[in-house]
Amino acid sequence: MPAGVRARRRAGRRPAAARPRGAAPLLLAVAVAASRTTALTAAMLALSSGGFAPWNVVALSTRQCEAPRELRGRVTGARRVVLFGSGTAGALTGGLLADSFGLPVPFHLAGALVVVAAAGVAVAFHRTRRARPPRP
Repeated sequence: MPAGVRARRRAGRRPAAARPRGAAPLLLAVAVAASRTTALTAAMLALSSGGFAPWNVVALSTRQCEAPRELRGRVTGARRVVLFGSGTAGALTGGLLADSFGLPVPFHLAGALVVVAAAGVAVAFHRTRRARPPRP
C-alpha cells in the first residue's frame, strides 16, 4: 500500500493533506523577511521543502482516490495549470516587487497572502465538513 494512502487513512483526508504544508510557507516567508543571514534563509528553505514532499505524496493519493476514474486526467491537468501558472505569475510579480522596493518586500507580501489563503481554506473546509455527512 502506498505511503500516501496509509497516511490518509490514518489521519483522515483533510488533516493528512493539510498538516505538513500548513505552516511551511508562512514560516518561510516570515523567516526570510526577518532574516538578514544567508544561513537562516537556507535552513528555512530546506525545512519548507521537506514539508512539501509528504504533502505531494498525500495530495496525489487523495486525488487518485477521490476523482472518478474517467476524470483523473482532467483533474491532474487542471491542477498543473493552476500550479505552474501561479508559480510563473508569482515569480514575475516577486521579481518586479524586489527590483522596485527591495528583496524583503515579496516575502512580506507572500506571508500576508499565505495568511489570507489559509483563512479561506479553513472556512471552505469548515463549510464542506458541515455540509457532507462523514463517510464510513
